[in-house]
Amino acid sequence: MPSVHKSPMFGKDQSFTLPLSSAELGWLAGVFGQTRLVLPKPISAIMGETLTQAQESLAGRRLIQREPGTGWKVDQLAAFLVQWLGTVEEFTRLEVHRRGKEPVQAGVYARQGLILLAECDAQAVTFVFLPDEAYLMAEISRFLELGSVRRGRDTFAFPEPAELVQAAWQDPVPTRRLLERSDLSERDVSAALAWIDSLKMVVQFTHVSTKVEKPYCLFSDGQSAWEFGPSGELAGVTMKGVAAQIQQILYN
Repeated sequence: MPSVHKSPMFGKDQSFTLPLSSAELGWLAGVFGQTRLVLPKPISAIMGETLTQAQESLAGRRLIQREPGTGWKVDQLAAFLVQWLGTVEEFTRLEVHRRGKEPVQAGVYARQGLILLAECDAQAVTFVFLPDEAYLMAEISRFLELGSVRRGRDTFAFPEPAELVQAAWQDPVPTRRLLERSDLSERDVSAALAWIDSLKMVVQFTHVSTKVEKPYCLFSDGQSAWEFGPSGELAGVTMKGVAAQIQQILYN
């Protein structure tokens, strides 16, 4: 087991960001004997040559230091992070679908009064340590680009609206046929398709644990927001309402 050296820690009312590549995470997991890291998007198998490059990168960033002999001294925050992710039993996953773009994943973790937001991209994860829920909502609002959205006007009842919206983005014809077979009037079907066409983003929040739970879904056209919650109703929502739902999911 490597030793740990202190890093500059963030204060009580501050956030702290630590970006790590997939290879750097893999190297740190290996040195601490972690066989898995619980992430919103699993990291793929990493080749030995890439791990050597990750070791050099971590050393260059002063996140690890060579000790006499063959050991390593690991930055305190990096060590805490990897050991936390290796023992996670539950967290909240965000899957963000933006029209015309690849899905993006993020995760929210809570432990002993500390909150962690993990933002994934193709080759790296950016970890943001947060002191409280207010910082968390500010970061989620930034991540989702929802800073100025308002409550959307109430709309229609849809079966599984997140899947319906994403399918309609690909091809609206089958979605129209599905809605025409529903209880909606012809006028409401046209209005519903117009609403779907106006949307720019769908976000699914899922509490990941031993239980299988339906996701909380958020929709936005860039100006207004709607939610589809456990009650099965689609309705306009403010960021305050979204914050309440996220806290309920996070501390479920």
